[in-house]
Amino acid sequence: MTERSRRDFLELLAKCNPRTRSTTMQAVEGRASEDKVGYIKEELSFLEPDLTTRRVTFISTRVCDCGKLVSQENALAGACQFPGCTNFTCKECARVCSRCRRMFCPGHYSSYVDGDIFCARCKPIKWLLLFFDLGKKEVRK
Repeated sequence: MTERSRRDFLELLAKCNPRTRSTTMQAVEGRASEDKVGYIKEELSFLEPDLTTRRVTFISTRVCDCGKLVSQENALAGACQFPGCTNFTCKECARVCSRCRRMFCPGHYSSYVDGDIFCARCKPIKWLLLFFDLGKKEVRK
């Protein structure tokens, strides 16, 4: 660094009022099933000519196929594992079948009073649950 450029820098430093600017930009860009990406965050930091520190945060989010916004709190869980279904589900709407342990979207699972969740393939017949009382857990002493 030459003496002149050091002097120019010190003069500029004496004249300026150091400050920081922070900007956050967020955009919702379609459904998560289109590109299989849920959430992208990018942060840039740089120094402007007047010595203002500038930080810009770009957040690109998608919408889950159930209609909820995918974010850091509501992460993308993955694709529905029902054959032929291409829906992507978020953490809030995804459910795991009690029998086969696969993940399904809201359109392909059934929930019962005792809290069990079944996919369309594993779902017991409703009259069997009522007649034989198969839906309740048996407790042995």
